[in-house]
Amino acid sequence: MEYAFEGPELAENCAPRPSVFTHAVVQGLETGEADLDADGEVSLDDLYDYVFDHVREQNPNQTPSRTVEMQGDLHLAHSRRGRIKIVKVPSPPSLTAAVHSDNAFTRQGAVVELRARLHDESVDIAEGARQDLEEVARNDIRQIADQACRALREIRPTPSPDHLDFGLLPQGSTPQQQSVTLSGPPLARHCLAQSTQSWLRVEPSENGVNVRVETHAEGHLSGDIVLKGVADDAVVHVEAVVAPAREPEPEVREPVAPEPVPPESHVPAPERPEPHVPAPERPEPHVPAPERPESHVPEPGVTEPVVPEPPAQPPPRTEPDTVLVRPAPSPTPPAVPPRIIEEPAARRTPRRRAAATAATGSLRAPALATAALALAVTAVVMVVITAQLAVEAVDGRLDSPGTELRHHAQAAGVIAPLATALLTAAAALVPAALARHELSARPGRCTPAAKSATETLISVTKGLAIPALVLATLAAVAYLVTRGF
Repeated sequence: MEYAFEGPELAENCAPRPSVFTHAVVQGLETGEADLDADGEVSLDDLYDYVFDHVREQNPNQTPSRTVEMQGDLHLAHSRRGRIKIVKVPSPPSLTAAVHSDNAFTRQGAVVELRARLHDESVDIAEGARQDLEEVARNDIRQIADQACRALREIRPTPSPDHLDFGLLPQGSTPQQQSVTLSGPPLARHCLAQSTQSWLRVEPSENGVNVRVETHAEGHLSGDIVLKGVADDAVVHVEAVVAPAREPEPEVREPVAPEPVPPESHVPAPERPEPHVPAPERPEPHVPAPERPESHVPEPGVTEPVVPEPPAQPPPRTEPDTVLVRPAPSPTPPAVPPRIIEEPAARRTPRRRAAATAATGSLRAPALATAALALAVTAVVMVVITAQLAVEAVDGRLDSPGTELRHHAQAAGVIAPLATALLTAAAALVPAALARHELSARPGRCTPAAKSATETLISVTKGLAIPALVLATLAAVAYLVTRGF
């Protein structure tokens, strides 16, 4: 025998009452509260988690358990709490790479682009952007996460008005419908409208929903219309007061006076011959005819009330309404041939400025590496020329023993290429370092091919500029030491 604790006492000693476990199972399936993931289906896992939390909250001494041997998911019931489902269109690979970039500025630019896709007319594209923004809001740093959260708040359902009051309605009457307009981007207007009461009727319209109230029940009516969007919910509160129908007052018709009959003048009737009267025949037995209900003929001068028949009313419905609200398609603009217009930088939107900056950044590193390589090659050429001129100066000094080496060096023109070699070799290392910094600071702005080419140019530049700088420095030191000889 097993005992279950229902509160502080054993269930055996308590009066008959619903079990906490059974009550949780019935309530979770009946109300749909067991649909924890809001996918429209109550699975076995959803029901167990709901019952476990509910029972432990009501009675800490009772711990529900389960034993399952199966494969796949088991759905026990449908739920009206499910959100609307949209098949997303994934974001482009370049945008996805920017979302996961190590550079914070690159991720901020990606959030700006995702926000623009969130307002797309296609709800499939907008849904893909929404899921990417939710990932950023959960995992990124606070500044970028707040930016993503602000973008996500723009797709919440925004009904106007959010409160409808039908006022006093006679019972059995047909009230006029009232409209609720949904504003915002198309993804915010794509939602599921559910009424919480059976007397509340919802119909989709071009810009939102139309709401009607059935007046079969008497009394104060209060209910809600829940608008379930892809990310959040909104509620429209509806109120009405149904009063008993007033009996129609009878129509009173004025009595019609009989027309006066003019007095007839006395005219003596002419004499007529008497007709021939035959002998009386034997009368037949009288058979009474069936009585017929006499139609009621009102007495002259008496007005009777006319009571109109009440209009036939449709039977009351017991199921609340659930309708899908789709955004109205935007009109297709006429086809216009494309024109290339150079837009001033001051009038560019932030997204376009970010795209222009990204395009400029993608060419900056290769340009710097190319300039560095050109300077390095120039330095190598100047070192070679300096070496040739230095050999000529040394030969002239050996041919003329009484002269100094510096005079032969100046005559051969060694100083100018030597100084040029020093300057270009040192200058080549500066743009090479800037190109390396550009690659590390903005990794997402260069294609893999451009990045590989830039790294190759930087390596060749260093291989040429550093030896040229060392040789030019040694040549300068040698000239300063031996110029007096």
